[in-house]
This record gives sequence, structure tokens and C-alpha cells, in this order.
Amino acid sequence: MKKSNLITLIALLGLVGMLTLSAVPNSVISLSITELKSSAGGSSDDVEYLIITSSIFESQLEPLALWKSQKGLNAKIEIVSEIDYFYSGYDTEARIKACIEDYYTNNGTKFVLLAF
Repeated sequence: MKKSNLITLIALLGLVGMLTLSAVPNSVISLSITELKSSAGGSSDDVEYLIITSSIFESQLEPLALWKSQKGLNAKIEIVSEIDYFYSGYDTEARIKACIEDYYTNNGTKFVLLAF
């Protein structure tokens, strides 16, 4: 992964929740995100688990979204090309950030998975 992409990913993860990086043996980095504290009220339309990905990985992530929904976290997959169309920003990263902020503010989103 290019350094600029890694920095963008870490910045986005830091935006949506408490990001914990911990070094483990053999140069592997462990990422964990704690749940966001949202003041938004719970509703049946809430999207608690948002998955942002490219269309290439959508079909592979559908079982995960279904499983999360069955476990009680309403999950939704957003495709980057659709985010680029519906959200404003100077580049894709800014539009993804706007999408995450929108879901957090208006849909009670607690978790975000970025899969590229």
C-alpha cells in the first residue's frame, strides 16, 4: 500500500472512531476501531455498520453485510463511484469523508469498514 493511501486510510479511520495501532511481531500492524459515541437516536432506518468499497469488491462484501444485519447491526454497502457522484469534495477522499460524516450524523452509524 502506498504511503499516501495508508495515511488517508488512517485519517478516515481516525475520523469515524478511536483508532488503535499496535505493533506485533513480524512487522504486522494490528488495527482496531472502538465504537463511536453517537447522540443520534436509534431508528429502524439507521445504518450502524457502513461498508465503503469499490464495485469490484461489492459482491464479496454482501455476505458480511448480511451477517452483520442478522447479528443486529443494520449494515449497508456504499460504492465509491456512487459516493463520488452524490457527495461534494475536492477529491475522492474528501467525498468519502463527507459520506461518513453524513451517515454518522443522520443515520446513527457506529462502525465503518473501508475495503479497497
